[in-house]
Amino acid sequence: MVQAFSTIARLITVRVLLRRGGHPAAWSNSTPIGHASAFDPCGTRVTNTHSARLIRMDTHLTPHPALRPPRLRALRWLATPLTAAIFALGVWFTGSVSSDFALARALTALWFALAALASVALGLNRRFLAAPVIAGYVLSAGLVGGYLAYTTSHTTVAHEKVVIGVPAHALRAPARPTGPAPPAQSAPVQNVEIESGTFVSGEHAARGRAAVVRLPNGSRILTFTRFSTSPGPDLRVRLVPGNSTDGTTPGTLDLGSLKGNQGNQQYKIPRSADLARYQTAVVWCRAFTVAFASARLRPS
Repeated sequence: MVQAFSTIARLITVRVLLRRGGHPAAWSNSTPIGHASAFDPCGTRVTNTHSARLIRMDTHLTPHPALRPPRLRALRWLATPLTAAIFALGVWFTGSVSSDFALARALTALWFALAALASVALGLNRRFLAAPVIAGYVLSAGLVGGYLAYTTSHTTVAHEKVVIGVPAHALRAPARPTGPAPPAQSAPVQNVEIESGTFVSGEHAARGRAAVVRLPNGSRILTFTRFSTSPGPDLRVRLVPGNSTDGTTPGTLDLGSLKGNQGNQQYKIPRSADLARYQTAVVWCRAFTVAFASARLRPS
């Protein structure tokens, strides 16, 4: 047992000397390898062949970074995109785990801090990976953080010329004629507003009017007029079944990115969409899974 303890102590001593004095190859000019000098924890000078073997064994187990194969030094940089991908997935998860906007933002901020600590800890524990891991975190955190900061503080105003239509209830069947039938005339070509509603606030204050307009060619357009809400990241325009304001409800129809958090704008509704299924227009924040604004659509 004493011999085993002595061996372990000498190995620890050699590792300490390696960390403080560099690689054993640098000792070759001053100390023969067969008579390597060191001190064990008790202060005893060790100058035998066995300690030299310990030095060679330790060198084999933990090679000096300068002696690592070039391919291995290059492959370590694969940790950079891997770290960035893991960080981005964490931001997506923390943003979607809760439908409460304030809680989702707090969890995302916590993930930023934890990811930074984990990157630094890994770099200190595995110095060979320190540079690529920390670089991956700094790059991804800078891009994601910059995007979130910009989209939540930058106001975008849309200036589209939206279509308008005659409310459907204003179209009345003509009275039955009592005299001779007049010559056949084609029906007037016009847009018809078939549904409309007023926006109400969700996680942020909102106002404006939403309407569905049918064009003479049969296509339908969803229009926002005098619309205004707060800026936010990854805002989407969606038609949701029923009275729900949850933009992830099964069967939800996504019409694309919000063109502006202020101003008039319009979105084309696919011809295959059955408007009888959709009663709510929602401005949905996909990054934090919350509704910024919603409008209940009713027959015009």
